[in-house]
Amino acid sequence: MEETKSPGFSEPIWVTRPRLPDLAAFAEALRPAWESGQVTNGGRLKRELEAKLAGCLEVGHCEVVANGTLALILMLEAFGLRGRKVAVPAFTFIGVIHALRWAGCEPVFCDLEAGTWQVDPKGVEVALEGGAEAILGVHLFGMSCRVAALEGLARRHGVPLLFDAAHGMGGRLNGVPLAALGDASLLSFHATKPFTTLEGGAVVTGRQEIAERVRLLSDFGFDSEDHVLFPGMNAKMNEAEAAMGLVTLPRLAEEIADRGRVAGVYREGLAGCPGLTLASLPEGLESNHAYFPIRIEAGAFGMDRGQLMAVLRGHNVFSRAYFETLGSDLPWYRDLASAQAEHLPESIRAARETLCLPMFADLPLEAAAKITAIIRVA
Repeated sequence: MEETKSPGFSEPIWVTRPRLPDLAAFAEALRPAWESGQVTNGGRLKRELEAKLAGCLEVGHCEVVANGTLALILMLEAFGLRGRKVAVPAFTFIGVIHALRWAGCEPVFCDLEAGTWQVDPKGVEVALEGGAEAILGVHLFGMSCRVAALEGLARRHGVPLLFDAAHGMGGRLNGVPLAALGDASLLSFHATKPFTTLEGGAVVTGRQEIAERVRLLSDFGFDSEDHVLFPGMNAKMNEAEAAMGLVTLPRLAEEIADRGRVAGVYREGLAGCPGLTLASLPEGLESNHAYFPIRIEAGAFGMDRGQLMAVLRGHNVFSRAYFETLGSDLPWYRDLASAQAEHLPESIRAARETLCLPMFADLPLEAAAKITAIIRVA
């Protein structure tokens, strides 16, 4: 396989980029906060966004915060998991593992199901039998975990089932929003996500006591002007972020539909390509198409992931190797028994083979088709 000499694109095609709303519309949404002078500390726009998100996600309670990492830390704290072991996939964003550490939890790393990007329930069961006291499932790349299997494990072992739905905003499984599954879920509203407040995140749950504890934890633990219930932190979402969310939320369905069209071009163009594995969407899943991952089997494809990335870069196409470094590889976690390589063969393989292609709503379909052609002749 040889790299074509001339670049395929005159301008860079980045792995992602946000679809920002009209600046005047954003300014108009922010106007009430601007005129009132209350631009943070639980203002009107934050409360309005929480109510609209709760309705959109069909869940009783939504507490928005400054970012998704803080949402995860607060969710773990709200469930009283400090000092406990939590079953979590090794193949995930390192921020998930760091958040467990900040919340005083010990990650118990679980492997993936063979050939997928989703945690293996059998590994989660082993973690629970070994002392884990909660499950943190991760809906990766706009797909979903084996939810029914994890629900069964949580019931059988009497532990909370929590989900990292940072990649899942707008996705549904059997008609139910991904964020409404389990005992609680976190969301990320980072600029690269299908729904964005530029930064931001949320904890969503059907349990009022959990939502209330998250709210208090996010504001230093204050339950009144001068009374503190417990040690909290400053994780509040400000009114500018909330205004951005109020402008972008009505456009979520359009965003997902446009991403879906890009995904369709990729799927058609790469179908049957030797050595490439495309995501197999779980039955009943309506994906938000947050990412488009592929796996490269070097022997069958003719080059490894790094070589394909270099070819794409030569054409001005920037892909990304998610998640090249496993949490279990890092010095703060590598000595844990669950971090040993013999327990994580599928995670290690996924970390070596996974590549995410450019995915954003404004990616022209002809550009997506051209990217598939570059890959096919790489």
